[in-house]
Amino acid sequence: SSGVPISEVKTVDISNKERWTYWDTYTDEELATEKANHPEWVWDSKTEYRYRNKEWSTNSSNTKDGWSYSHRSEAVTRDWSGWSWSWIGSYDNTLGRREVRTQSAIASSNYATQWNYSRYSNRVSGGSRFGPCAGKWSDIYCGNYQERGWGSQLNRWGSAYSSTYGGTFYKYNSSSDPWYNEKSENRWVSDNWATQYSYRDIAYTYHFYRWANWSGWSDTQVTASSDRNVETRTVYRYKSSSNATEVDSGKTYSFSNKVDSVYAGKQLTIYIYKVDGASDYTNEFIGQTVIASDGSYSFNNFKLREEPTIKTGDFTVAIGIEGTSNLTEVGKIEAPVPTYSVKFYNWDGTVLSEQTVSEGKTATLPENPEREGYDFIGWDNSIANIKEDVELNPIFEKKQFTVTFIDWKNKAFVQQKFGYGDVLTPPDHSSVEGYNFDGWDKIIDGTFVVTEDMVVTAEYSKKSYSVKFVGFDGNVIDSQTVKFGEDAVAPDNAGTADDGRIFAGWQDNGYTDVNGDAYVYPVYYYETTAEMPTVTYEKDGKQVECPNGEYSEPITITLSTNDENDVIYYSINGSENNEEIEYTGPITIDKTCSITYYATGFGKNDSEPNTNYYCINTGDTMSDWMTIDELPEAVRNAIGQEDSDYKIEKEVGYRFKDLTETSDVATAKNLADNGWTLIGTAYTDYTDWQDEKIDVDSSKLGFEVDTNNGATDGQEFRYLYSHYKYVDANGETQYSQNIVDGFDCEYEEIYLDEKINIDPETYSYIYDGQSWYSRRKVMTEYRSRYQVSSYYKWTSWGITPPISSDTREVDTTDVYRYSTSNYHIVTVYTMDYYPEIMFVRDGETVDTTKISDLYGYNYKGLYKDEDYKTAFNAKTDIRESMELYAKYTPKTYTVTFQMPNGVIVDEQEVEYMGSAVDPGSDDLEGYVFGGWDKDFSCITEDTVVTGKYYKESEYPRIALNRASVVLYMGTYFDLIATITPSDLVGKEIEWSSSDPSVATVDEYGKVTALKAGQTVITAKVVENKETASCTITVQSDLASKLMLKEDSKLNRDDIGYIRRVALQTTVSDVKNEFINENIKFINIDKDGNEVVLSDTDLIGTGTIVRLMDGSAISDEAKFVITGDVDGDGKCTLKDSTHIMQYLLETEEFAPYQIGASDVNGDGFVNNKDAALIARFIAKLDVING
Repeated sequence: SSGVPISEVKTVDISNKERWTYWDTYTDEELATEKANHPEWVWDSKTEYRYRNKEWSTNSSNTKDGWSYSHRSEAVTRDWSGWSWSWIGSYDNTLGRREVRTQSAIASSNYATQWNYSRYSNRVSGGSRFGPCAGKWSDIYCGNYQERGWGSQLNRWGSAYSSTYGGTFYKYNSSSDPWYNEKSENRWVSDNWATQYSYRDIAYTYHFYRWANWSGWSDTQVTASSDRNVETRTVYRYKSSSNATEVDSGKTYSFSNKVDSVYAGKQLTIYIYKVDGASDYTNEFIGQTVIASDGSYSFNNFKLREEPTIKTGDFTVAIGIEGTSNLTEVGKIEAPVPTYSVKFYNWDGTVLSEQTVSEGKTATLPENPEREGYDFIGWDNSIANIKEDVELNPIFEKKQFTVTFIDWKNKAFVQQKFGYGDVLTPPDHSSVEGYNFDGWDKIIDGTFVVTEDMVVTAEYSKKSYSVKFVGFDGNVIDSQTVKFGEDAVAPDNAGTADDGRIFAGWQDNGYTDVNGDAYVYPVYYYETTAEMPTVTYEKDGKQVECPNGEYSEPITITLSTNDENDVIYYSINGSENNEEIEYTGPITIDKTCSITYYATGFGKNDSEPNTNYYCINTGDTMSDWMTIDELPEAVRNAIGQEDSDYKIEKEVGYRFKDLTETSDVATAKNLADNGWTLIGTAYTDYTDWQDEKIDVDSSKLGFEVDTNNGATDGQEFRYLYSHYKYVDANGETQYSQNIVDGFDCEYEEIYLDEKINIDPETYSYIYDGQSWYSRRKVMTEYRSRYQVSSYYKWTSWGITPPISSDTREVDTTDVYRYSTSNYHIVTVYTMDYYPEIMFVRDGETVDTTKISDLYGYNYKGLYKDEDYKTAFNAKTDIRESMELYAKYTPKTYTVTFQMPNGVIVDEQEVEYMGSAVDPGSDDLEGYVFGGWDKDFSCITEDTVVTGKYYKESEYPRIALNRASVVLYMGTYFDLIATITPSDLVGKEIEWSSSDPSVATVDEYGKVTALKAGQTVITAKVVENKETASCTITVQSDLASKLMLKEDSKLNRDDIGYIRRVALQTTVSDVKNEFINENIKFINIDKDGNEVVLSDTDLIGTGTIVRLMDGSAISDEAKFVITGDVDGDGKCTLKDSTHIMQYLLETEEFAPYQIGASDVNGDGFVNNKDAALIARFIAKLDVING
């Protein structure tokens, strides 16, 4: 194939030579046709392979020109940040996303002025007597300290004076349970929770692939994989078995060119071939010529073996020069170029553009398509280097919108990204105490999908709760629906109690600042108080009073009152749990202690509790020996203690097991009752048989009588029958008089009372379906036996060891015995004569720490007399019970008044709970004195009081927009507080109402009218106590309530009925008694239908007056006319008859009829009322309506 001659030139005739054609592809149809047309051809075939590899690439966006999208990977570029109060929004875009997590945390706390009150009660829990300090109040000792707890301020109800308390004190709360000693603090009330944010960033990496160009065809086998596509084809060649006829058709070609002139005169061979090299089956033309002197050469008017086609591809033109070893490619004969279809589709499937593109060329992009709510980001395939038909679809990405969710109640602020058309999905909301979550405002308004940026707000409404007031009869007398945080209006009373209870108010929880459903019960007391129990004990065979004191032996006390229905409770101080126990019988006091007791009874207040103190001084009398587990807990705990109330001895102890046995029933019971333990029971042997009947001996344990023939009813004799039973060869049961050989026979016998006649067929006695033989008469004989029970009992513990002759079982362990110390009662009267009663062990001294630590006072010592004349040495050993008196003097404290810069204005020494004297303020030019920063009216410690001064321009003064306002019930009014100067507007203001039952005011000055009456609303600047007030007058709403004129002769009773209507009064007369205009009067007929009355109709008992608001009923009430029972507006004998039928229980009355029947007004319906009607009809008496 080069241009170098390798042999001499010869001429060879090849006209009849066979040669293979080049390898080519054929369709099945083409191949079949060729073979049919040329049966003389010899065919050859082989498989060729070509492949293309998958190339990978990455990008930071989700498209890449000429590449196909595969998948996305994620990598955390920043891990979770710390928590921040600043809002952080999440996002999710093509570059990556930000994840945000939240948590609720306390951002700040709220503080407000709260009040606490204290008192001393006569009971640990509750009580019926109270005082401001420990002592006797209303002649009852109150020593149990109680606190109300921090909360809202109570109204000051009244004041009293007490020399024992040191002056005037104030009582708070109007109920029977007063509070005292008001104090206030700025205290925590709630926390402000806010959301904290933390985030992390995640980057996206997008992975793309594309297929490289196909390789050339090769017969080297290639294997396909996920990253390599492989195509195969079968190619064919043939050669003819006959002479080929040259085909001389086709296009004529010429080719000329020039090489270096150094090759002039040399032979040049030209090769034109297809595929990738010259060969005998790829060459299309071969020619030779001589190179001219200037290096030029040419080949003219030659034809190729075949024309280039799309299938063959381009033909290569190469030359070989004599003397060189390689071919040189000098040109190409181009084949026709293939074209492909390229289609661009829109998102809805319509064709945007259709193009024909030559192979390897680039298609032309159409205009970018549009889609509502989406951004066009590219095409899903490459338009470059087109190698095949291509369809391209647009890639759209939803437009992203920011939705901000705001939850003001939870102080939550969340931003989320949504795509166009996404469902609006809000975040989870947190519950808010007292509020219902109503939803998110946009969703409530009907917005369910996202189409734009938006702000969505959480909507809440206050929860409503049911507050029910329960009367004395256990029924609900008032039911109100109250919104969260608001107050219910308490009824004025709880009805009438039939057990003597007297209404004293309502429980102070549940109906103010409502936060849940509540039942509110009345607070009450009784007119009668249970009698204080008396304490007695037996002495010299009689029950005598058992006073405080020392006793030489245990005592058994009895508690009692004169009312046997009273129930007495007591507790023994120092006993386990100090629990309160119901008294059921005498109480044994065997150690030094105090016992507190009181009585209660049905319809009575508890008696005042009383405490008695008893010293049980047994001296050196020791207890019995016992094991450590048998010791009282207090004694057991005292083992090893040096200073204990007990003298305790320890020895090795012994006890012995006594044994006994008996068959006597009474003896066995006595043994069991006295602590003997049953070991076991055994029967005696039977007695000999005897003819005489034996009766059961019930004095013996388990006595039994046995008979030889089973007789149970004293029969003199019985008949004995017997047989042998066996199973025969057929498996059937048979009976015989004697043993039957060859069978397993079982002997059986029975005793019967009756004599059985013989069966003539079987010659046996038939009983119970069986054959019996050998009847004989057996006379009854008797024998008996009984049980013997064995018992054991351990002796008491002792310390005497066993002796050798004692065979009893012995048990040994450490044993103890003890005695208690002697005590004396020392009563110390403290200041205010509050006694401190203490038990003092014999020979020890009074513990003054229990009396010396009295806040605000200096302890000066003990005295034997209440006049403090004879001193008592507290180091004296106590040998008897006694009364002593503690002396105190008030402590003095320094009260320092100073200027804001610390310059002292005045110093005063003030006794405990005394008041300092205001020294007056110094004038400072340009400043206003705003008072002192502390109250100094009741000094309890060293106090520094600092004057508060304000610049004239900075002194806050307050004013309200109204001095007085008239409101109707259920309406509101906004009071506006103005603080001057204007730059002090932000000062804290405290609002209050002098009577919250009439009208309340919230923290913003909103006044709510609750009931008719008058109250004063006060706004106070917290900083300097400057105030401004507004008088609120609340009137009933004429549009919603029936109202009588001020001068009306009618009235409404406690139930709400309208009374004092005279008999035979017309509608027109009653109309003038009302302020309201839109009223009408109605009777209910016997069929239950409403009948509207005219102006001339009479008003009767049961007539309804109704206030109308259009067609709606605003209010209504019934009339009750004394003497008019049947409701006709008159008083006749029919009314008297109705009363008698009611008394005979043949007629039922409605409640308003009962009111009309009580003619004499004594609260009862009886014969007197019927008689009074008769006297009225006879004009012997009058009836007042």
